[in-house]
Amino acid sequence: MDAQEFYRLVQERAGLPSQADAVRATEETLFSLKQVLPQDVLWSMRSQVPPEVGAFLDGGPVEPDPLVDWEVFVGPLVNMLDTEAAADDTLGGLDLVSVYAGEDAVRRIQAVFSALKGVIDEPTAAGIEAALPGEVAGWFREA
Repeated sequence: MDAQEFYRLVQERAGLPSQADAVRATEETLFSLKQVLPQDVLWSMRSQVPPEVGAFLDGGPVEPDPLVDWEVFVGPLVNMLDTEAAADDTLGGLDLVSVYAGEDAVRRIQAVFSALKGVIDEPTAAGIEAALPGEVAGWFREA
């Protein structure tokens, strides 16, 4: 599989309007992945994905960050999404606040995970799943 096909799969599975959106979703998901993966799993994954995709894995930390939870993992992807308005009355008045399109972020992450699972071997997939925080491991398993 080449990078264009990888991005096409992400675009289709996430229902994204453009390949540029798929590239960005891939970049942000891999940014988060490289924060939590042990070096051996990271290098194994990098050797199996298309080189253009693997380039997003460069420059990660030497050791996985144990403080990354599902919210921190989703953060880079959520930051690129539009927000939606919602009503908030916690302070006694009816205020509009911005809320993240969380379901959209999860759909994009799972689309990238699905494409990844199409190119990596089972031991690498198991290593990725074992390193992912809480709910994110379930998203990987279900992708």
